[in-house]
Amino acid sequence: MTSSISFDVDRNESTTRVKRARIDEFYIGTFQSKSRLEDLPNELLFYICQCLPLIDLQRAFYNLNLRLNTILYSEKFKLDFSMISMLKYAFDYYCSNQQLFVTQIYSLKLCDEYDRVTWFNRHIDMSLFKNLRALTILQPSIENLDKILSKLYLLTNLSYLNIYDALIQSPYITAVLFSIRSLKRLILYSLDPILFHFNDNTIHPWTELEYLKLNSCYMANFLELVKYVGKNVQRMAISIVSKHHEDPTSIDQKIIDNLLYGDGLQLSVSLNRLDMSFNYLSLTDFHLVLKLFPDLKYLTFSTWTFDLNFASSTIWHEFISTNLLKLEELQFYIRVSNHDAQQCPSPVLVQSFKNNHNKWINGPVIINYNHAPKIPFLEIYTYSQAACNDRCSVEFYDTERFMTTKDNMIDINENVTILQVTLNDNDVQMVSKNRDRTNYPKVTTIVIHSQLTTIPIENDP
Repeated sequence: MTSSISFDVDRNESTTRVKRARIDEFYIGTFQSKSRLEDLPNELLFYICQCLPLIDLQRAFYNLNLRLNTILYSEKFKLDFSMISMLKYAFDYYCSNQQLFVTQIYSLKLCDEYDRVTWFNRHIDMSLFKNLRALTILQPSIENLDKILSKLYLLTNLSYLNIYDALIQSPYITAVLFSIRSLKRLILYSLDPILFHFNDNTIHPWTELEYLKLNSCYMANFLELVKYVGKNVQRMAISIVSKHHEDPTSIDQKIIDNLLYGDGLQLSVSLNRLDMSFNYLSLTDFHLVLKLFPDLKYLTFSTWTFDLNFASSTIWHEFISTNLLKLEELQFYIRVSNHDAQQCPSPVLVQSFKNNHNKWINGPVIINYNHAPKIPFLEIYTYSQAACNDRCSVEFYDTERFMTTKDNMIDINENVTILQVTLNDNDVQMVSKNRDRTNYPKVTTIVIHSQLTTIPIENDP
């Protein structure tokens, strides 16, 4: 009996050891399979390549084996040489070694911090990026910008160009920009007003351009430019500046007529979205500009002005009904700061927008009257307008507000992040009674201005 029990115990221990050995073998085998990069399927390797910077891939994986090389040469890459996203050693490595996969780079970002564009021009031939589709150049010097632009006509697939924080005024830059026939999106941010020069007979309108954004441009130069943007442009975002800030030169009616009906190069633009900012341009002149774009569907504008007619719903209704028959949406931010803003406006002014523009304006029209400054001002804006949302601030006191509807007040206040409180003798009672119980849930900053005096008030302890 004892031998039988001993045999059963030995058999159970043996079985247990076999199970443990198989489990250990399974875990060891699993661990080994996870540790081998080559055992991963191609789909995962492609995904890894998409997540890692090109320079890291080149240093870590290139020439390890034929399979990895094949995968690398099948990928498309972004290359970002901007200061924040790339350390100096990585930039130096790429410039001092053979530029592999250069024909697979579809997006390139350059920044002239620490003379990086200088080194780029010295060691890398821009014309090698034959399949480049998007190019961003940040803070380039005039010399470095000219060197890069001189090769862009060779990049026949380039469709996106963004030049930021540069000086864009030379005739050479104008000629180069119009030599890039494949451009679809062009964004220019200049240190000073952008100047285009159209005296060269070799300049012809773009044929592929769909989007144009200029951060600083004279009105006269813009009116010249619209002849050359081409018939495919769908959207423009333009910031107009003037040499005389508060007294811009009026637009000659003959210029507009010549663009529309002249014998020379006539306007052929099917623009359907325009976002324009300007200051102190008269409403009459702005309407002349809008007549150039009768196919507009979406119009957004922002202005500081002395002309209260900008806030006239009747004038806008008549103009849109006559000249912008396809318009679907109107957004605006208007700040009026002259003698017309000395008195608080009647609520009828804002209510008239509800009557005349209900089909063009989605959401409320708001009027803020601020009587605290030495020169009071009015703000008239649509809630969805970008200039209003970007400010995300509200003056809590010394401001009277009128709206076309009260239902959206909570939504508007929910977007406020900066609360400005100006206290004076007349507002102390308001503060103590907490008359305004509106909530501002997203407020992160409160700025308090005190205009209180030592004059005692009623119930002052």
